[in-house]
Amino acid sequence: MYNRISNAVSAFSAAMVVAAGALLAGTAGSHAQDVEYPDVTLRLAHDIGEAHPTHQAMVRWQELLAERTGGKMKLQIFPNAILGSTDSQITQLQEGSLDIVVIGGVSLLGKFNEEANIELIPFLFSSNASAMKAFDGAFGDWVAEKIIEPAGFKPMAYLINGLRHAGTSVRPIVKPEDMAGLKFRVSNVALLVEFFEEMGATAVPMAFTEVFTALQQGTVDGFENPAAVFNANRFDEVTKYLSLTGHAFTSYVPIMNIEKFDAYPQEVRDVLMETAHEAAEYQHELMYAYEDQSVLDLAARGMEVNEVDRDAFVAAVQPIWERFIAKYGDEGINLALEGQK
Repeated sequence: MYNRISNAVSAFSAAMVVAAGALLAGTAGSHAQDVEYPDVTLRLAHDIGEAHPTHQAMVRWQELLAERTGGKMKLQIFPNAILGSTDSQITQLQEGSLDIVVIGGVSLLGKFNEEANIELIPFLFSSNASAMKAFDGAFGDWVAEKIIEPAGFKPMAYLINGLRHAGTSVRPIVKPEDMAGLKFRVSNVALLVEFFEEMGATAVPMAFTEVFTALQQGTVDGFENPAAVFNANRFDEVTKYLSLTGHAFTSYVPIMNIEKFDAYPQEVRDVLMETAHEAAEYQHELMYAYEDQSVLDLAARGMEVNEVDRDAFVAAVQPIWERFIAKYGDEGINLALEGQK
């Protein structure tokens, strides 16, 4: 597995040298010659660190938008939650003091529509790449039209947050029964809680800022998140095993107040969407390598990394799927599955 990851990282590094130049060259300036763009600064906020590929993609969006509009349309980026939590940022977006917020998952709009939790259905997506294939197709259109736009927001693009994995200090997780009796910290999201409880574990909702100490003190036995989160926050210091469960996927989505977006002329809406999508493609490529490198880094620092019996987990979570379908129907699930083919 590690040779495959190492090769992927090396190939990516070479490819990005070429891709980055082509992306920035493109047709820069051609739009600005033909369209009168507004002289405006859009305020964009997120809660992500500046070293993360998602922030780097927002910087790329900033560059592309300025280039395509002759410097008239600018993005002012507020990273690291300096303008408050994501919930606070969403409120600011609704009130108009922010123009764009990058949310860490469609599920964060669950207060507007509980079906927003669909991306967290266990084992709905088989990889980050297959998830993006679905989000960039009919499934993503459905999510926009059914969930995001009715809440008052325009999704500008879909980015990768990542498949979530399980880390513990007790034992590696290979099959569902290995989770039984363990206490896992989870985000306070119904489907994540439901997954761990279905596996016989105890789900403990807890603020992210409390997790390291809780693992250190044994208040919880495990934690779940993408590998990059384990790596960036040095959770290898308080967990021994990283089991690549890939039990759920979360996205990043830059959203804009839909009334403000719709008020712009078509040419302005087009350049916003075109540059956002190019920045998203850039983020996808960065994230594939970032996640793979994170697994290598964690292993190099002594964390024991293992694959799991995915088929056994898929069978074990069928009751969760059945309950979700009984409540919301299967349209979204079918679009997500079909979109990965």
